[in-house]
Amino acid sequence: MMSTTKTLALWVAYGTNGVVGSIRHDDEGYTVVMAGSDAATGTYPTLESAKGALHSHMLPGSGWPNGETRGRGAARSRGIPATVVR
Repeated sequence: MMSTTKTLALWVAYGTNGVVGSIRHDDEGYTVVMAGSDAATGTYPTLESAKGALHSHMLPGSGWPNGETRGRGAARSRGIPATVVR
């Protein structure tokens, strides 16, 4: 049997040089994936803890990334589509 995951929202993190990673919210929690990686860094219980984990995996001295939320009712800007499975 195939398993499916319902993505509720996608938070895209931007650093000074572009996208640095993303946080996907689903039934399991908030999953962090760094840009250029195929594997998740981890899944966290809150968005704030996931943001902290994402920042901790950036280069030392990096500023806090800017972000935007995609998904249910969220504004879509910057031209990066988010996959929302309903």
